[in-house]
Amino acid sequence: MYAVGSGRIDLHIRWPYEGPDRTHHLQREAIEIKNWRAGRPNPLNAGLKQLDRYLSRLGLDTGTLAIFDQRPDAPTIDERTTLTTATSPAGRTITVLNG
Repeated sequence: MYAVGSGRIDLHIRWPYEGPDRTHHLQREAIEIKNWRAGRPNPLNAGLKQLDRYLSRLGLDTGTLAIFDQRPDAPTIDERTTLTTATSPAGRTITVLNG
């Protein structure tokens, strides 16, 4: 799903699978993408708030926030790429990818 700028989650993945008991399930993942540009503040806090609203609408407890650092003075990609967790304003666990 491509919904940039539309007030919807940037990426909502739905993956059907069969459980060990042969019942059908649907795994759902939500990913919000932010760009960190020169002269702008780190989008982490705004991204966490925005993702929290989307997760609430989707009925999900967790999500992923990907922040791409496009500032000209950003560290090299191997120095700035991290995978951490953060807590959203509503207490949800968010995986944060900085790159």
